[in-house]
Amino acid sequence: MSRETWTWDELFEGLDPAPSFVSELERLGLLRVVARDGHGAPLYGAEAREQLEKVLSLVELGYQPKDIAAIARKVGLPIQRRGLFQRPPTYIRLSELARRSGVDEVMLVAWRDRGILRPAMRTEGGDALFSTATVEGAKALQDLVEFGFGVDELEAWSQLARELERLVTELPARPSGNGAVDPKAAATARSSAAQADEVIAVLRRRVERLRVGLRRWDKLLGGYDKRLERIRRAYGLDEPRRPRLSRRRRPRTRRRNPDEEGAAGSGT
Repeated sequence: MSRETWTWDELFEGLDPAPSFVSELERLGLLRVVARDGHGAPLYGAEAREQLEKVLSLVELGYQPKDIAAIARKVGLPIQRRGLFQRPPTYIRLSELARRSGVDEVMLVAWRDRGILRPAMRTEGGDALFSTATVEGAKALQDLVEFGFGVDELEAWSQLARELERLVTELPARPSGNGAVDPKAAATARSSAAQADEVIAVLRRRVERLRVGLRRWDKLLGGYDKRLERIRRAYGLDEPRRPRLSRRRRPRTRRRNPDEEGAAGSGT
């Protein structure tokens, strides 16, 4: 289940705080930035509104933020500081996910509604936020669509992938001596692994068919290019502008002179 967060606008609705004041609260741990969106704006934890109200009530009494932080350590006002060099993770909205992945936003909405894509957290206003790793996940799902997978198959695969990820994160230590693995956990892992093997086998077969088809169509299109070239030459037609394909550059190699080759061959 995704966590709730507050955006800047949601947290400070009706207020007009100075950015320097908010930055100080963040630095002192009185406001916790749990993540940032795709534009770098802060996202605050679910407890931020309650914590902000406590801080502002003390500010109205004349306390400075550093004094409030000292009070927090003594009285128990929640205070959480992030490590000195630790950056909060970045989360993006659906529109940004569509832009970065190249997948149509309507498709992403359908996947989200089916649970194929799950947001990492939601803002207090209900907006879904996704981790940046979801960009590659969305691209991979689009590949599966190209491979011929339907929505039901995508849903089954996403559930299976999440289950495998859960099993990996909960891997038990290798039993030694008289230690033993929980039979129920082992049965679950066996069932999930068997399902994954079946799906992966189907994927491999489809990928191989695509690979064979790509080679076939590369030859066919080359043949049609030659036919069109003959027609254009015969009728004096202009050549169409075609996009230039990027070619992988080969690394330059320095040719050895005979003396170097002799030295290399002699092992000296």
